[in-house]
Amino acid sequence: MNAGDLGLGLTLWRSAVEEASKRGRFALVAALTVYGGLQLSGGWLAEGERFLAVAEEMTRGWRRNAVRLAVVVGLVRSRALRGRMEPDDPLLAELEAASAAGGATDRARWLEARAMLLQGQGKNEEAVVLHREALLAARRAGRKDFRAVLANNLAAALVEAGDLDNAQEAIQEAEALVGSASFYWAYFWGTRADLALAQGNLRAARAALDESRQLKESSGATGGIGWTRATQARLAVAGGDEATARSLLDQAAPVLQDLAALRAWENAAAVALPGSHAAVCEAPADPMVDRARSAARPLSKAVGDLEQNLQWAFAIGFGVAAIWLTRDVPVPPGGFFLVNVTLLAVVLAVGYRYLRSRMSRR
Repeated sequence: MNAGDLGLGLTLWRSAVEEASKRGRFALVAALTVYGGLQLSGGWLAEGERFLAVAEEMTRGWRRNAVRLAVVVGLVRSRALRGRMEPDDPLLAELEAASAAGGATDRARWLEARAMLLQGQGKNEEAVVLHREALLAARRAGRKDFRAVLANNLAAALVEAGDLDNAQEAIQEAEALVGSASFYWAYFWGTRADLALAQGNLRAARAALDESRQLKESSGATGGIGWTRATQARLAVAGGDEATARSLLDQAAPVLQDLAALRAWENAAAVALPGSHAAVCEAPADPMVDRARSAARPLSKAVGDLEQNLQWAFAIGFGVAAIWLTRDVPVPPGGFFLVNVTLLAVVLAVGYRYLRSRMSRR
């Protein structure tokens, strides 16, 4: 995903959640899952977790379903990063079962979750072992974006474990896997800043942090700005500027989304604000969460699968019908595709709304 796409996606899918909250059922599950996932990608862990939690309640009991797996993966990652995941959480067991029954991608997700749990417990060297295994599985899976994320996660864990040479190799692998326009670079630059700070290269750390901050702000991935401010405070402390560090710590304290941000804050505060304390933040009130929850009802897997498959059936069936119906219609050069897509959208909207109204009367 490119930097500009994240902000646009958040706007569009928030509207989708608003619309789906009027209808409920699978449309709401799908909108909540995508929107919650986008929030997590933008660093808004607390906010994304609340939307995904509603989707989780609606899909509880589903097995071997891609939407359910996306919800579980998102919640496990968010809770692990925020220090809210217990080792006996049922979602962890569900993710483990998916790993056993699935392929390399599922195994990588499971290993990543376990690694994050260990990092939250301060067991950095053990976490590095699992992050390496997760990256190996991601390499077998063949998805470049997924592999890039796991390589960056490994680099961050290696920095925490003090293995700076291997951290440099891991971040280089991550950077080589995505295009220069991807918003993932906001996180790569953040890891580079952490690495440079650990190496004592304050100039490189400052430059990397500036790149990370600017990209977060331009892409909409500002959920991670708490970590950025806290790390800037660490940099200020390292440079002997405690007044600037205190100002940055004040800015960061209300928006620390995860344990990594909290650790960065505590590291700087130990020097600039001794005796002070902070905590991982909670999501602010959002009426849309309440509207979604009021419309949410548990869906059986059979109904969820049916509605999901019907959407595909309508898309394929009406797409073919649109092409057939417009075969003799004169259109401008290059306009054939646009005409068919427009017809498809209109017929799909009408047909799916009719079917849903019929199903709701049962």
